[in-house]
Amino acid sequence: MPDTLPGLRHVEHVMGTVFSFDIRDAPTPAVAHALQDAVAWLHRVDEVFSTYRPDSQISRLDRGETDAADCDPDVAEVLRLCASVEQVSGGWFSRTPGGSLDPSGLVKGWAIERASSILERAGARNTCVNGGPPASRSTGPSPTSAQRPPLLWVGHADLRHRSRYHMTSIRRSRSPAALSALQL
Repeated sequence: MPDTLPGLRHVEHVMGTVFSFDIRDAPTPAVAHALQDAVAWLHRVDEVFSTYRPDSQISRLDRGETDAADCDPDVAEVLRLCASVEQVSGGWFSRTPGGSLDPSGLVKGWAIERASSILERAGARNTCVNGGPPASRSTGPSPTSAQRPPLLWVGHADLRHRSRYHMTSIRRSRSPAALSALQL
């Protein structure tokens, strides 16, 4: 069935998952260019933060081959955000699960937030950037959008039960007992 809705749709394979972009605004040249920039941003994030790439800055930092001061400034930002979430969650979130540096429980949502901002700066106001569970961000009107700001969800695999994913919202502080496990 052909897509008859206005706007742009795009699917991108990056970070070991599939990201989808659904932009319901007029597909102006500025919005189309911003979509390309948002996709390029996600690939850059993968190059810097992938724990599966031995040459990524995060992998090199974990092995002690470099230090945070020599990494991209985004690495320091993500590590600061991780420290904040570790504190807010009472230690239930960790940037070093299993003893290795792995901020990926935060990075995907952080990258989606930035990709969405790239689209917004180009004039796209009705968008959804989805990076699979549990990371997505939507803009535009919704029945409850006037009542609450968008959430940035942070998730990380349960190291004891790889089929479970733990999620929490950065917007509000929740006690560890309130965190939920989502069976994937």
